[in-house]
Amino acid sequence: MDINIYWKLETLLISKLIYTEQIRYNRAEAAKKAARDKEGFKCKICMTTFMINVKPPTLYLHMTSKHPGTTDCGLCFDSMKGYDPNAPTESTKAAAPVAAKKKTKKQEESLDDLLSAGLSLGKSKKKAGKKK
Repeated sequence: MDINIYWKLETLLISKLIYTEQIRYNRAEAAKKAARDKEGFKCKICMTTFMINVKPPTLYLHMTSKHPGTTDCGLCFDSMKGYDPNAPTESTKAAAPVAAKKKTKKQEESLDDLLSAGLSLGKSKKKAGKKK
């Protein structure tokens, strides 16, 4: 047999092996993601589910709007036990106070000053009509 046939057969087998490994890997990753999403947030009172990337203030808003009689976030969500909505968040702690900018007074130019400088109000429109 020709050597090229063996080489083509070998490359086909290797590409098929790589393809099947990629499929296995993608399936494993999809299964891991499904397991993580299954572990998302679920309200114990009304069984409403939330994505895993939802922030605690959103869960607190759900508790206050859908279950106004509850005062403890732990009754709705296990991960929210001891949550304090008035506590500063990580992002607000890290943000440094911004100094107020000083405003400078701008000189007001009147329309007369602009016109005296040679500026016109705009182009005048020519009326469409017959040329004489």
